[in-house]
Amino acid sequence: MKWSHFLLTARQEIKLISRNGTWQVFVFIALSGIVSLQVVFQCIGANTDWGMIASAAHMPYLNAYLFNIAQSLLIIFFITDFFQREKREAWNACIYTRPIENNIYLCGKVMGILCLYVIINIFSIVTCCLLNLLVSDAPFYFPYYLFYLFTLTLPSLCFLTGLELWLSGITGSRFFAQTILLVLWIVTAFFTPNTYGTLDFLGHSLPNMFSDISGHPNLSSYLLQRSIYLLIGIGLIITAVVLLHRKPNNPKHIRLQSSGGCLFIFIGIISGFIIEFNYSKNEQAREKFRKNYSFYEATASAHIKEHSIIFEQKKEKIFLKSDIVAKNLNPEPLTRIILFLNPGLKITSLREGDHPLIYTRDNQTLSIQRFLHKGDSVHLQIEYEGYIDENFCNIDQPKQKIHESPLDYFIFRFGQKNSFISDDFLLLTPYCIWYPTSIPPVLPGVSYFSYNDFTSFHLYVLHPRQTRIISQGKKSYSGKDTISFHPSHPIKGLSLCGGPYESKYMEIRNSRIELFYFKNHDFFSTYFRHTTGKDLQFEIQQNLLSAHRIDEFLQGIKQYDQQLLLLEIPAIFQKKEQFSIECNNRIQPGLVFLSELGIDMDINHFRNTLSLKNMLRNGMSETEAEANLFITWASSFLTSDSKQNSTAIHQIFGKKQNFQNKPNPYNILPMLHDTHTTLYSEKYPYLDLIIKLLLQEESNLCQFVTITPSPYEREARSFLQGKTIEEVLEQNLPSFFLREILKLKSEHLLDYLTTHTSRQKLFRLIHSIYTQYPHQITFNPFTDIMEDSLRINLKEIVYKWATCKHDGLVQIKDGEILPIFNSDLRMGKIKISNNDKAEELISCQISRGDSIVNHNFYLQPNEAKEVRIIDIFGFFKINTLSKNIPGNLFLISNPWTMANKTPIKLDPIPGKGWYVLDLPLSEFDTPKNEIIVDNEDSTCFKIDLKQNLIQKLWESRKKKYRDLNPLHKRTKSWTPTFSENAYGKYIKNYLYKSGGDGTAKIIWETYINTPGEYEVMVMVHDRSPVTASFISGGTQQPEKKNLTYHYTVYTGKEEKTIEITPKKTSAWVSLGKYHFHKGKVRTTLSDQGEAEQFIVADAVKWVRTDSLEN
Repeated sequence: MKWSHFLLTARQEIKLISRNGTWQVFVFIALSGIVSLQVVFQCIGANTDWGMIASAAHMPYLNAYLFNIAQSLLIIFFITDFFQREKREAWNACIYTRPIENNIYLCGKVMGILCLYVIINIFSIVTCCLLNLLVSDAPFYFPYYLFYLFTLTLPSLCFLTGLELWLSGITGSRFFAQTILLVLWIVTAFFTPNTYGTLDFLGHSLPNMFSDISGHPNLSSYLLQRSIYLLIGIGLIITAVVLLHRKPNNPKHIRLQSSGGCLFIFIGIISGFIIEFNYSKNEQAREKFRKNYSFYEATASAHIKEHSIIFEQKKEKIFLKSDIVAKNLNPEPLTRIILFLNPGLKITSLREGDHPLIYTRDNQTLSIQRFLHKGDSVHLQIEYEGYIDENFCNIDQPKQKIHESPLDYFIFRFGQKNSFISDDFLLLTPYCIWYPTSIPPVLPGVSYFSYNDFTSFHLYVLHPRQTRIISQGKKSYSGKDTISFHPSHPIKGLSLCGGPYESKYMEIRNSRIELFYFKNHDFFSTYFRHTTGKDLQFEIQQNLLSAHRIDEFLQGIKQYDQQLLLLEIPAIFQKKEQFSIECNNRIQPGLVFLSELGIDMDINHFRNTLSLKNMLRNGMSETEAEANLFITWASSFLTSDSKQNSTAIHQIFGKKQNFQNKPNPYNILPMLHDTHTTLYSEKYPYLDLIIKLLLQEESNLCQFVTITPSPYEREARSFLQGKTIEEVLEQNLPSFFLREILKLKSEHLLDYLTTHTSRQKLFRLIHSIYTQYPHQITFNPFTDIMEDSLRINLKEIVYKWATCKHDGLVQIKDGEILPIFNSDLRMGKIKISNNDKAEELISCQISRGDSIVNHNFYLQPNEAKEVRIIDIFGFFKINTLSKNIPGNLFLISNPWTMANKTPIKLDPIPGKGWYVLDLPLSEFDTPKNEIIVDNEDSTCFKIDLKQNLIQKLWESRKKKYRDLNPLHKRTKSWTPTFSENAYGKYIKNYLYKSGGDGTAKIIWETYINTPGEYEVMVMVHDRSPVTASFISGGTQQPEKKNLTYHYTVYTGKEEKTIEITPKKTSAWVSLGKYHFHKGKVRTTLSDQGEAEQFIVADAVKWVRTDSLEN
């Protein structure tokens, strides 16, 4: 090869491309866009999210990610004219005058293309390095920039260039080549991110983020995948020499070069087959493990009463000895003992005392041939060694979940791993079953699985290889090389962790909270410069007592030796989102595993200097302000059911979620409310889960009336209609949505159980039963105790509850609270009727002080009642789990609402209590002199603004109904939303939109049979909850003084225009009295108003005011 010819050709190609003005503009736009995005998302002074800058790999990877996209588009649009340019002699005159061989000519031109884009990439990297060093809080580590350059962007560049050469050469058309490449790019960019990545030439679906502790998540697999596109790209480039129209100097050289190129392509394809083979093998292994669980699912198991474990690690292999006491708590004898153990661990010995036992091993299942009578125990010694099989740890996850990012940042993929065994870091949790257990932590395909086995553990770690070893229980040392852990209470699972940890702790009333973090990861201390551990302890004890139930917290961690340990672990650790009301793999008894560097822990709460400044401005000291920030963060972070995806980067690049919020993996409340008892029921296997949900929510259910249902609750209510609980559980639902449904069903069961008793008495009895039966209780004894103690026929109630399909129709109206004349008491009243063929359970609640007073009753078919409550209360709630939308009504009683109401005179004044009075069904009939048209009726029409195709597609994806709070700013089309105050028989909603120019309208139409005088009335709603709602932008919309509704009344012959100003109430408002002729009439509301206002349309009624005889 003549290097001078090669370099000349490369330089000429660089000149030809770089002198293209259009190309220069696009490169400038691409680089400016990359810099702008990184400044917005990762630099000081912008709305930087901690999850975008926490590690040293964040800025290099985002830079490579964005450049990979820009580079692909530049190649598609500016290199596809490669062969067309060959036909223009002027472009290559200086080349054609020299005797350059075709292979050197092609390689030189391609090298020019590659060098040009690598130079641009290096410029982008240098710019990012400057941002990283000068204006970002992100750590800086230059080797990561080089790693992503050579492994992420360069293989994509080679592959696209080679593919472009062949497509443009074969088709002979730049347009077709661009179209094919653009389709390929779109499919790769938007449809492969959640796959395992074989077909992703961009590499964006691959785990590719570095951990300071565990390094790259899977370097060998990653490099193998990138080699596919690097090798195929090189092969395509080399073989493209056959597409040149120039005559070759030596045809043999062309054939030889093509053969070499084909070899590169062949090796690249083989690499792809290796990845596919490994994936297929892993999936087959997971499926084998799933089937194994299914086979043994119905087999009775023994209770492991005591379990002593001796653990030793040698490099990446572990050696264990288990001393187990197993007891048969089943009503029948066991013919064999079934245990479960990770398939990667091989049993070397199994004995009972000095006698070896016969056993069979079927993947994760260990079947021991040992007969065990009811109530008998057996002492087993098991020795085993090996590795943790990661495939086994993922069997409860759907295929698509296994390859998703475990954190909330879609483009930053940390990979997923369930265990770590190395000299640097050790982590073993119950989910990988690193010791024999009688009940697996999860059961694939059974979303309601909640059974546990509480065991007295003792752990001995021999010759620890990590700096610090952590587990549950009291820690002690035996000699120089043995560390032991002894939990004081039985727990349902044991974890073991070791690593280069440092720690900080605080003590609150003899309870210890300790944080373990990796060396040099003490980033959080920068946010508490003025606050010591003692300051935090003081502020927590002073401020957290009433607000966040610290007594409940301290009581909860008593069972964990009065300590709560929070451990930082690598970000690659899998965050399982299976449904579990007790613990997930990040929450273990007494342990909380925190993501490395707090990547998904809402550290932005501390970075929000505005909140700190506001507290200082309000008179707080710096110590008090910092402590207050910590308290509010901790109470939300560790006790909330859900966490919000708050980052803009997630919304731009992330996968669309069904809900705004996701399950909070750090919620410790289920751990604090652990019951240590399992309720077994063969007929209702999900009942244990329901009871545990109730116990977890006990304080809320007994103390607080939920005023406004969450959007998720309303979604769940709608989903439940027409389905039994078993039909719901058969469906593959998102874990957070399933939790909302089961919370509704658990409260529904609570309403059934408290028709003749209070909630407080019921919970006291359940606690008493679980104290009496500390490990497990079967359904029959549980029902017997319920009936003997509270006269509750649990079998009948559970049958009703389990078979209920929630498709009843209940009409609720005339709810109000009135002060009672000459008394401090108030009277709440409401009318309710059952228009269905089956009985309906009606739940009534009031808040009295810090407790709930409930009254539940059955409403029979075609029956109507008036419910009254005489008491001093703050809230009055009626609830029914039926087809009604919304399914409940809330009334508020306070001095402000009572001040404007006329007291009701009662003589005599009845005593405190509930009163249920009979009503005739005719009470719910529409009066004969009224015609009412609701926005849900077929004679109500809406006229929206004209929309283009994209707008129509966007509107079609919206939910049918939105919730009252928040209303969505600048809603340009009429949108239905729920409201308890709206008019409606079974569905209470209205339509709303932002103010416009009057083009969009709502028309209520009816037919007048009898001409005469009618008063036209419209349902108008309180401006306060409508025009001052919290809108999606997060700020409160100012109330407008000049909000005016523009109505038009058509009487059959003429039209009248009326303007009204809504008052602060939800009520019928008169538009005037008019003479109507026989025939069709209508009332119209236009959207005329300011863009910041909401126009609300609900119902219209025509009331006949002259005599019917006339």
